Amino acid sequence: MVQQFVSSGGHMTAFDMYSCFHNQTSLFCLFVLRSLALPCQQRMPAVQAVMDAASSSAQSLQRFLDTEDFLLLEKPLTFEKNSSYKSLQCCYGSLLCLATSGLSGLWLPIGTFCPCVTYKHFSLRLDSDSVQLNSAANDCCCHVAESSKTVPLEKITDVELQESCLHTCYGLKAINVQTAGSSMPGPEVSASFLQEPDKARQAIQLAAKLHRQRMPHGASAAPPAQQDGMHRGGQGATQLSHRLQAMEQLVMKGALTREEAAALKVPVLAAVEDPTRRLAEAKDLQDRGLLSLDEYASLKASLVHQIRQG
Repeated sequence: MVQQFVSSGGHMTAFDMYSCFHNQTSLFCLFVLRSLALPCQQRMPAVQAVMDAASSSAQSLQRFLDTEDFLLLEKPLTFEKNSSYKSLQCCYGSLLCLATSGLSGLWLPIGTFCPCVTYKHFSLRLDSDSVQLNSAANDCCCHVAESSKTVPLEKITDVELQESCLHTCYGLKAINVQTAGSSMPGPEVSASFLQEPDKARQAIQLAAKLHRQRMPHGASAAPPAQQDGMHRGGQGATQLSHRLQAMEQLVMKGALTREEAAALKVPVLAAVEDPTRRLAEAKDLQDRGLLSLDEYASLKASLVHQIRQG
């Protein structure tokens, strides 16, 4: 505008001044819009990665429910989260702030105003041995305390769905995992942040059922010292009988010959953990075509050597 004013000899019409001002304003608006769009473009790969991970998790969950293949849980399954849980946390924080006349907002600012900070730490994972809950809470000022709770599958007795008034408002349900012998009242694990709580409940129940089927008959979740005592009693005799039956089944399936079973009989009965399970899993993989004959033979030889070495 200054250059145009000088070049015109100090004479500019109102229209010329408006045109210059409009051009300069347009350039400034374009600069601001480009500056705002750049961070969004930079965040797009991260957002896309999260969406891809969620899609993969949903597919893995559905595959496990459809096939009931326990081996799929060798790769941990992480349930997809529902972003509405952040709104529920905001609601809880606002109610607590009102109940304490604003004191909670000063003492717990993250939990009250920034639920996304704690939300990213929440996850529920299922594998072939246990269910693991990771969570976080704003315990003081700007500090976030992370926690983790693991429940073995053999201890799970029931999985319930619970829905409160606030859960209904945000389209959420709480999944509660009940265990046997817990000293604390209420569920051992509770999660209200899942995208598909009904499928998560089915998956945990199915995993616990399949895990019990694969455990030796009469096995329990007792500590090692108690298990040693059980081996010396009637339960131990039942477990040894089950191992003999498992070896007979391996012979029937062709996983072992009669000679191999006879040679492994004493090492198998003397082992602390039942080694026949891994042989059965190896044969199952070979039958399903996931292991070639050469791979199965090599794996079988390695497992047999481990059993003989004790």
